[in-house]
Amino acid sequence: MEPLYKQDLAYIHAAAFGGLARGAATEIIRLLKAATIPIHKIGDVGCGAGVLTSALFEHGFEVAGIDSSAELVAIARTAVPGARFVNASLYDEEIPACEAIIALGEPLTYHGEGADADRLVQSFFQRASDKLPIGGCSSSM
Repeated sequence: MEPLYKQDLAYIHAAAFGGLARGAATEIIRLLKAATIPIHKIGDVGCGAGVLTSALFEHGFEVAGIDSSAELVAIARTAVPGARFVNASLYDEEIPACEAIIALGEPLTYHGEGADADRLVQSFFQRASDKLPIGGCSSSM
């Protein structure tokens, strides 16, 4: 699939559309810290420019971000050099070992034209469920 966010759109996204991630970060961190099991490692799928990844990292979480845009991943790596980032489709990439997975915004809607979206999303949630320990949390906000 051809990435939607190339250089120009990635810059615009990074510069002007981090408000959702900044606004949600406090509540997401509160939920993670209140989880029934200790949460240390988080998969941030569709991490974009790394706004949420940065907030999670600053609160002591080990974060692995996945995004299909090489340009957004490059921006995220600069913003959060201590986090691990993978430039890949969340539908193709193996979910890293973690206790929580976050898909903030609309990353589950990015798939190739003509793709079986229902099957892709179901498969993603099955893989997420298989990866998480009992008591881990998965959230799509």
